[in-house]
Amino acid sequence: MQPRCRAAGDYQFGSDFYSPDARYAMTARDGHLLANGDWLMPAGELRFIHRICGCELRFVRAPSGAVGEVLWDGFRGERIAPPPAN
Repeated sequence: MQPRCRAAGDYQFGSDFYSPDARYAMTARDGHLLANGDWLMPAGELRFIHRICGCELRFVRAPSGAVGEVLWDGFRGERIAPPPAN
């Protein structure tokens, strides 16, 4: 499975995030990862750069090996839902 697909799912951020308590849907489409529809440029295995704001997103694996959270410029977003089944 490609890193983009592993990172897909819904993530919930806290009140300290740029948009307090924001929820982001990370989706894999046509070989790319998107955050609420905005393209993310690959910068490593589970590391991406937001195409519009230039922010770094780093997806972090849980002890199980599955992606469990994302660090967006250091702000933590917890994975709250896996990607929808096709």
